[in-house]
Amino acid sequence: MRVVVFGASGRVGSAFCEYAARWYEVVPIKRPESDVLSEGDVAAAVSGADAVCVALGVRGFADSSGTFVDAIKSIVEKSVEAGVSRLVTVALSGILPAGDPNAGGNGLRMDQEGYPEVFLESSRQHLEAYEAIRDSGLDYTVICPPHMPHGERTGEYRVADESRPDNTTQISVEDVADLMLASLDSTAHSMKRVGVSY
Repeated sequence: MRVVVFGASGRVGSAFCEYAARWYEVVPIKRPESDVLSEGDVAAAVSGADAVCVALGVRGFADSSGTFVDAIKSIVEKSVEAGVSRLVTVALSGILPAGDPNAGGNGLRMDQEGYPEVFLESSRQHLEAYEAIRDSGLDYTVICPPHMPHGERTGEYRVADESRPDNTTQISVEDVADLMLASLDSTAHSMKRVGVSY
């Protein structure tokens, strides 16, 4: 499987590349080698890929430039055109439903009273990016971790489709990358946002 990784030089992306390289042909896409806002660069990057993994983030929590959303939309569009069969990405946990989605839910976490204002702009952009992914027709998994410090790769964590695990606190960068790898060729969380925590 040929896996193209956007954000390969970041915390999650670099860990993912390290883990995935044992099993797959990994193509890391790093700045400034490739411009994620250039349709030509993105099209060239995803050409021939079986799967695309995205570990990009909004540059600064208050950044409202929209470049993150533009980048995701470009990656999604060119992935569809290239016939990519799988997309796995990471997003803020604010885009997860706040309640049980099977019981009607209570809106999104980012819309709840007390949600940290510092994360609102980034969460809005991650939501728009998620909606572009959801509506693309790609087979996707969007992993939504809470606080994410560096730590160890344990492979032991809780996951919940379309919600946060109860008593969520944090999960290491390394275990988020582990879940990305586990999700790559699995249908367990296909077409889902996934909450994850210790």
